[in-house]
Amino acid sequence: MSAARDNFSPTSAHPNSGGHSRQASLNDNSARCYLGGDPALTNNVWTPTTPKGRWIPWAGAIDPRLNARADKGYLFPISRALNPDFKGVIYVDGDVAVSGTVRGRITIVTPRDLILVDNLKQATDPATGTCEDIIGLISMNDVVVADNMLNAPVNVQGAAYKTMRPVGNQDEFVHAVVLALGIFTVENYGAGPTNREQCGTTVWGRGCLQLTGGIIQRTRGAVGTTSGTGNLKRYSYNACAYSDPPPYFPTTGHFAKNRIYDIDPGRFDVGTWFASYQH
Repeated sequence: MSAARDNFSPTSAHPNSGGHSRQASLNDNSARCYLGGDPALTNNVWTPTTPKGRWIPWAGAIDPRLNARADKGYLFPISRALNPDFKGVIYVDGDVAVSGTVRGRITIVTPRDLILVDNLKQATDPATGTCEDIIGLISMNDVVVADNMLNAPVNVQGAAYKTMRPVGNQDEFVHAVVLALGIFTVENYGAGPTNREQCGTTVWGRGCLQLTGGIIQRTRGAVGTTSGTGNLKRYSYNACAYSDPPPYFPTTGHFAKNRIYDIDPGRFDVGTWFASYQH
């Protein structure tokens, strides 16, 4: 997309050649990519209906702090204070793409794939050690970091790759506790550049995958290769997942100490065995 906020034009609308070609538009220093629905694409003009669907209005009282937003009547509160019946779980019957910033405690569940299309962050950085915000992601299939023009450098011309994120925002951030009955993986992790984005002191294909939370998966999925494609893992555990897990997130429960007593059938004494379990 063109970076001029008053004149967005999709690359598909550009001609195949000339100074305004698709390739020229992507090579422009001001070129940036946006997810569909980003208000920047419509100059912050929002409408509740589109040719491909419509927004469902919120039936409750509108928080006055939202008065400046055009979409205020369509925002469903995830706070129990504003929405007492909300249990903290959003179920999507189909593939679901997520990104953005969450202020609150939420678990997103789908029977299909859950796709991370851009950064997914808590409003309160988990590094603070407070448990004010937390995100749970549950997929009955796979949780996938998308290979799109935000998460991965774009092959603009031949072997020339360009990062379409804003400068200083090259890592992929995921603040979430992930449960996948399939795998947690990066889409097309074995393809793309090998030395385009910085991850700490290392130059890698798509830079760091900064995940703070936890990962539970049936089989460990790949996020990169030793040749440098995909992402480098930078994972850390969010202790809030233990003390204050996401709403209705499956947990192990409680552990109890136990002892194993090896029995020698030749010298077994029932009194000794019984006494050993009284401590």
